[in-house]
Amino acid sequence: MTVDEMIEAFEAASNRPNTGVNFACDGRFGTKRNDLHAFMLLESILPEQVNENGHVMDMVTAAEHDKIWLEVDVRKLAEVITKEQIEELEACGVFASEDEDGLWMFV
Repeated sequence: MTVDEMIEAFEAASNRPNTGVNFACDGRFGTKRNDLHAFMLLESILPEQVNENGHVMDMVTAAEHDKIWLEVDVRKLAEVITKEQIEELEACGVFASEDEDGLWMFV
């Protein structure tokens, strides 16, 4: 999919009806915490992103009062991510937006 299609899929996922049941991590990444689950899911989709100096980049690229931005190449992510993975990330609190330059989460 394209980046625009991926962002639209994140928006559609966030507009799903609330069933009253919160997402519960299944522990497959060794954690039951939604934020860590999201980080590990992103890492499994796009492992070890390397910057121009050859260093593996941190997952959190920036932080502000109540948000963190995630260091993910959205073009590469859009090429390989599935709708189910988008819904899982959204359920863990990950948002995607052109205005926010990629993926972000509330803290």
